[in-house]
Amino acid sequence: NIIGDWNFNAGSGDNLYDHSGNGNHGTIHGAKWLINGTKHVAVDGSDEDGNGSLDSPFSSIQYAIDTVSDGDTILVSAGTYYENINFNGKNIALIGEDRETTIIDGGQNGSVVTFNNGEDENAVLSGFTITNGNGYGGGGIYIDNTSPLLSNINIIGNSASENGAGLYVRYADLTIRDSFISNNSSGHD
Repeated sequence: NIIGDWNFNAGSGDNLYDHSGNGNHGTIHGAKWLINGTKHVAVDGSDEDGNGSLDSPFSSIQYAIDTVSDGDTILVSAGTYYENINFNGKNIALIGEDRETTIIDGGQNGSVVTFNNGEDENAVLSGFTITNGNGYGGGGIYIDNTSPLLSNINIIGNSASENGAGLYVRYADLTIRDSFISNNSSGHD
């Protein structure tokens, strides 16, 4: 006999619901409920206490990427995010509030954005400035064996020791729309 069926991905507040029909609902303390679908990120959010909602956003883009599934959307508020992100094979839409004021700064710590796990045309990056990346290839954005859509982005001030300072593309079917690529430098001619 089943006593209870608790889904730890569904609940609210301190309530944990029994899905067996037996009514053995419980209380869980310290739960951080994550809601599927659209996630929100803001510089004043929290990866520890936020749940990705508009009222309780995450603070880092990569944390939001790690919590979502194919088909989900991440909305990023204006601000500067000091991180390097990887779509990790997820076909998601990552949308910045405004490409002039929503900035991902790679801190000279590798490619700022990476698509290299088979993402398709449903992997979207839009509304950002991508800057301060530094890699072997693709200091700004590194794309390998994928087919993402880049839309309404600035790729500026990135460097690479070899090829593709702003954008490195290999074995890809890339679509770029309404974007600006400038002032990137490569050590290879």
